[in-house]
Amino acid sequence: MKRIRNVTRFLVLAAVAAILCAPRAEATPLISVSPHFQTATQGDNVTADIVVSGLTTDAVGNVSFNLLFDSSILRGTSFVLDPDHKMGSLIDPILDLSFGFGAGGTSPLDVFFAAADDLNNAQLLALQGTGFTVATINFTAIGPGLSALNLAVVPAGGIFLSSAGDPLNPLVNTFDLGAVAVNGCVLVNPRDGGGIAAADPCPAASAVPEPATFGLLAMGLATLARRRRNKPQA
Repeated sequence: MKRIRNVTRFLVLAAVAAILCAPRAEATPLISVSPHFQTATQGDNVTADIVVSGLTTDAVGNVSFNLLFDSSILRGTSFVLDPDHKMGSLIDPILDLSFGFGAGGTSPLDVFFAAADDLNNAQLLALQGTGFTVATINFTAIGPGLSALNLAVVPAGGIFLSSAGDPLNPLVNTFDLGAVAVNGCVLVNPRDGGGIAAADPCPAASAVPEPATFGLLAMGLATLARRRRNKPQA
């Protein structure tokens, strides 16, 4: 079964790669990670959506992406394809050719699936509107640091969304990445210059005196004042 899926993916991706190499106008839709930034504490669950926006006359018929992340900071736990059913009926296992996460929830997450084949482009566009969530990804924060959530753009193994009306017509060649900071306090917007800087660790929290501490402090000040007042005059 896996060999059949590999052959099917190879044929589809090879055709798309050939189309991508041909000169064409820049696509307007954008695929991105939402939210772009989030913070977490080690042990927390982290959720990110992969969202397409900017659809106009073409609906999404096929989805393929690789989501790369730092496996020492995040561990993939699950993913849901087309959570709002904007690509037709519930995902048919025959149309879902995703390989999922690497062993043990490691990077990358490999996703490849198609819309219901009983709906045409106009019907799918009526469902999808100008954009929708193509997948919801769940992680567990397992280590401190800043992990990018990066959508790969290598045609033969990365990201493309193709038109429902023409499966070999890629809709997307622009993308936006995200980031998750675990046990960190400073985030750098990956869209500011296109890079991600390391997250600074949280500074040590200043101790806030408890009521009992305030009481002891008051007693100490009162004792000092009384001794000063009772001190014999020279």
